Amino acid sequence: MHGSALVLSAFLQPGSAVLEMFPYGINPNNYTPYKTLANLPGMMIAYAAWVNTNKNNTVSHPEYEPQFGGIYHLSQAAQQQLLQSEQVPLHLCCDNPKWLFHIYQDTAVDTSIVPLLVNLS
Repeated sequence: MHGSALVLSAFLQPGSAVLEMFPYGINPNNYTPYKTLANLPGMMIAYAAWVNTNKNNTVSHPEYEPQFGGIYHLSQAAQQQLLQSEQVPLHLCCDNPKWLFHIYQDTAVDTSIVPLLVNLS
């Protein structure tokens, strides 16, 4: 999914493509460092973003430590509100429980769509 290795896109050759994949609940329009990098003058890197819009393709980890998206430290009401939310609201980096919960999700991806997405870029 969305990982730190994307920073290596700074070293791609012109004409390369970057596919940034976002977990359920993360709006790619709110997080654009790699899109911005790909669109810098002279980079000539094609960029595409994909978002998991199917909550059923998500495996969350409420039992994790809070810094890795766990939510058991929150009140029951806060946990329920977070679990029912469909999108992470705008926030400052990087200790927002909604952000951490969603960014540390696991996501099932149908890999047959990847070539189609790259061709869209």
